[in-house]
Amino acid sequence: MYWLGIAGHVLRAVAFAVMGVLFGVAAARSDPGQAGGLDAALKALAAQPFGAVLLVVVALGFVSYGLYCGADAWARRL
Repeated sequence: MYWLGIAGHVLRAVAFAVMGVLFGVAAARSDPGQAGGLDAALKALAAQPFGAVLLVVVALGFVSYGLYCGADAWARRL
């Protein structure tokens, strides 16, 4: 369960870091239309040369984080 939490947090952070960069670029250019949310961050990852691989890695991160949260909730009920 420990490694699921680590992988989930790290890979989820990658997606949110890309979203933060998009927000920063939009703020620097004073163009709120460029900000976008998580969907824009994932589209930016998909536009990269290894975009499909990056999307799979981020998706696995979200899945592992979800499994970690489920296992943590189950363990706390005991």
